[in-house]
Amino acid sequence: MKHTVTVSGKTIETAAATLEALAAELFPGHPDAQNPIVAALVNSKLRELTRPVPDGANIEFLDLSASPGIRIYERSLCYLMIRAIADVLPGAKLDIQHSIGSGLYCEMEHAQALTPALITKIEERMRELAAQNAPFEREKTTRDEAIEHYQAVGQTDKARLLKFRPLESFQLYKFLGMQDYFYGYMAPHSGYLQRFALELRMPGFVLIRPSAFDPKAPLECPQIPKISKIFRESERWADILECGTVADLNEMVESGSLPEFIRINEALHENSIANIARDIYKAKSRVVLIAGPSSSGKTTFSERLMIQLKVLGLRPVSISLDNYYINRELIPVGPDGQRDFEDINTLDLGLLNDHLAMLIAGEQIGMPVFDFNSGARLPESRPMWLAKDQILVIEGIHGLNDQLTRLIPPELKFKVYISALTQLNLDAHNRIQTTDARLLRRMIRDYQYRGASAERTMEMWPIVRRGENKWIFPFQELSDAMFNSALDYELLFLKPLARKLLSDIPEGHPLYLEANRLIKFLNYVLEQTDLTPIPQTSILREFIGGSCFGH
Repeated sequence: MKHTVTVSGKTIETAAATLEALAAELFPGHPDAQNPIVAALVNSKLRELTRPVPDGANIEFLDLSASPGIRIYERSLCYLMIRAIADVLPGAKLDIQHSIGSGLYCEMEHAQALTPALITKIEERMRELAAQNAPFEREKTTRDEAIEHYQAVGQTDKARLLKFRPLESFQLYKFLGMQDYFYGYMAPHSGYLQRFALELRMPGFVLIRPSAFDPKAPLECPQIPKISKIFRESERWADILECGTVADLNEMVESGSLPEFIRINEALHENSIANIARDIYKAKSRVVLIAGPSSSGKTTFSERLMIQLKVLGLRPVSISLDNYYINRELIPVGPDGQRDFEDINTLDLGLLNDHLAMLIAGEQIGMPVFDFNSGARLPESRPMWLAKDQILVIEGIHGLNDQLTRLIPPELKFKVYISALTQLNLDAHNRIQTTDARLLRRMIRDYQYRGASAERTMEMWPIVRRGENKWIFPFQELSDAMFNSALDYELLFLKPLARKLLSDIPEGHPLYLEANRLIKFLNYVLEQTDLTPIPQTSILREFIGGSCFGH
């Protein structure tokens, strides 16, 4: 039987029965070992390659450079690793914790100590399983049946999570006799999973996958000890507070212990900010630089840090880098025809450094004034100077880049990196991406304070992420201190606001797929609409409203 379909704008006839067979027909050598096609959009709906080819459909195949594609590859790779560990270390409990670049940091509970030889053995078993081309088979089940299964095999984290899922039936996956539940689709079979590596990173290890930004690039996972330390501290507190998964969080809501949990989260933030202030005081710094990716809460953090500095007897003064922008028409246009407003050279670095050096020397400057309406600097300026007990606090995406403050001696600078590094996961095998939590924050803030729809925020998000990868993440390990702005309770309060915005994106819209993915993820979280327990000083208030700092 032949079908007429349109693939990426070209109409063809095919006798292929499945999307996988059609991909093999159109792309010889598929699945390519470096950048395989792992899914397809069929009439704008995400479909696994095992699905049949519908006559008259519009089809777009997705490889690892597409967000759904890299997620499917990573999810399938995790299942391959789980199965290999079960073979090599029967009874081991695996915890997939968080991302490190293009890798996933994992830890394991088992009597046998982790060694390079053991990690090599697990990787070799993964490659043996990949060579079998064993299928990832979907199986429909009821929620009660799945809960009973996971309780029986000791995976209580999954059993507890599924209690909160609003639907009565869903799809599990079976792989070589193992049954597991994953949040999303899988590759057709293990043969698609050719590019990966395992690397020992005590006390755990890293599963390395291809990069979505360049799937054919060599596999690598950077050493980021400072970020890793922040994650370990967050994990330690999650253990102390007994809240490492969404099920733990939901059960706090049901038990009535959420208000106390919120107070503890906020106290941990305040203690961390106070410690950073003391480090700045001890270092006798004159310039404090605060940088981090979008929606990390830099503005609220800066305000709270300045309060803590005042407690220590210092007089912090903030200056805005916005006033040092060059005129808009001078910003060069990139290959895509757009001006890159996140490039560090959009700032007048010469004037900024001259002014910083003069301020530290006790001289007066004329602070420029930038007008965003005209996109140009105004002719007037504001006088400014620093007393000996005053320090500058500068917040901006380039704070950790030494180009920004090249004339200032290193011993006078203190760099703070801030990011929302979510430690909370759905369960031991399904993590929550830190970028998802930040996107939800930004979506709500943009709607409430900038008049932007969820569509606009989501359209800009890939551009924002590219800018972060170029201008922020490469400098994060140069910081003197790090602050994790994630709050383990925040999803409860972000959910009702974000869900409403995401639900406004109609089916068939180019962003519907991503909006629907986020809605499905939020389905596991109980929602809270009473904002009273959240203090007005909370970083979360920067996004949901009600901040005492005026944003």
